[in-house]
Amino acid sequence: MPVKNYRIVYACLALAMLGGILFFGLRPKDLTLCNNIDWISDRNGIQFRKYSIAFSPIFIESGTDGFSLEMALSPKIRHSDSFSIVLSIDNGVDSQQLVIGQWQSWFIVMNGDDYAHKKKIKRLAVNIETLPPGIQFVTITSGSGGTYLYCNGVATVVKNDFFLKIPEGGKSRIIVGNSAYGKHPWQGDVYGLAIYNRRLAAGDVSENYRQWSGSQTFNYALAKHPLAVYFFDEKRGELARDRAGAAHLELPRRMKVLRRKLLALPWEDFEFNRDFVMDVAANFIAFVPFGFVLLAALSQMGARLKAGAFLTAVSIGILTSLFIEISQSWMPSRSSTLLDLILNSAGTVAGATALMIYARYRHRSKAKR
Repeated sequence: MPVKNYRIVYACLALAMLGGILFFGLRPKDLTLCNNIDWISDRNGIQFRKYSIAFSPIFIESGTDGFSLEMALSPKIRHSDSFSIVLSIDNGVDSQQLVIGQWQSWFIVMNGDDYAHKKKIKRLAVNIETLPPGIQFVTITSGSGGTYLYCNGVATVVKNDFFLKIPEGGKSRIIVGNSAYGKHPWQGDVYGLAIYNRRLAAGDVSENYRQWSGSQTFNYALAKHPLAVYFFDEKRGELARDRAGAAHLELPRRMKVLRRKLLALPWEDFEFNRDFVMDVAANFIAFVPFGFVLLAALSQMGARLKAGAFLTAVSIGILTSLFIEISQSWMPSRSSTLLDLILNSAGTVAGATALMIYARYRHRSKAKR
């Protein structure tokens, strides 16, 4: 085949591989960018499906006497393999956020972002499997007397030497069904929410649960002077109103990332499992043939393989991966990690090196003839 035809073939292969890498790298998982949140038709509430979020503007301040939070909810998945966030009160500093999350069959309450529990930060946890089936009315109170987690009006977990708090500074927002990064989606139904800037006594908790059980609404909370309360009775639209103030929750049609995380460090939320191994293998292997063919295409532009062509091929591979990782930081269903960039770059180097070795072997074989 003439050299000119080789140039065309390798160039087309390189472009096709580049197109494939960009397609799979930038394609949202589940092929959707919609905010998968719906109003529940037969009762007050909103339903969160995978890749959904509701959030308030910046508004909420911590109280000096602690806080209390009441929430009626029902998880769709009772054994979540990854850490999903039911609700967070977020001020932009991950280590200070107040989080109610779910991991496997456990509800977890904590301050911070120690999702994998590597830092051993104190938390409250209750196994969903030990609770009666159906809707759970969860109350969290924290203040000078410690922190209590009530389920359906009953104190389930008590830690007298453990204190939670709403982030200070008056710039915290409520986020429901996900994290600010859009990377920790929770699936389930939320039927009401109330937040108080004080610690509720045990009698108040049981009375509030009794009133909610009778009406299945959070109307009772208005008389308790809440900091914010949501009935979720709108049934349509993109706003869930705060009946105690102006901290309405937005339910946008498109999935929205409130804060992006670019090139997350490899050890952040690291879990060694099958998904991690497959992800590592895919990110490395995908760029090996790309590096091989790209260098072959570049080499056809000169008389022989040169260091300049090798460096150019590797640089294109690195820049392609960097472009993908930057783009993924804005995609709710994808993650931008430094490890992916390293693996993609290593795959490009491996592919280009393989061609260099193969070309050198062929050259020596011809010389011996």
